Amino acid sequence: MVQKWGGSIPPPFSNKYIMSDINLTNIGQFIQGNSRMLANKLNSKLKFKFLELPDFIKEQIHYRESKCLDCAKAGECVHCGCSVPNKWFADKACKGKRWPDMMLKKEEWEAYKKQNNIEIVLNDKNSI
Repeated sequence: MVQKWGGSIPPPFSNKYIMSDINLTNIGQFIQGNSRMLANKLNSKLKFKFLELPDFIKEQIHYRESKCLDCAKAGECVHCGCSVPNKWFADKACKGKRWPDMMLKKEEWEAYKKQNNIEIVLNDKNSI
């Protein structure tokens, strides 16, 4: 029996994924998000210091997660279809304007937290 596309399964390159979204920048963000997430997972298990993300980057990942509870539940971004949590590890801002580009300087992140009244406490319970 041949199964036809239908129901809730979108065919490859349906309206959900537009070919113009497949470009070098987005491919780079995909690689970056997945490699940071992998390094973070390996570090949590193996405790290699060179794989450890700085705390201010971890805080931004947790902030992104807190802004995207609906995405976490769906397993993908409701705005672009990217998989989460992978997307939260990349530098690029949310298309839905839920969070900005990753701030790569601790001072920038601290200023953003102060300006937006954000408080995040990192501990073992909220590891990604």
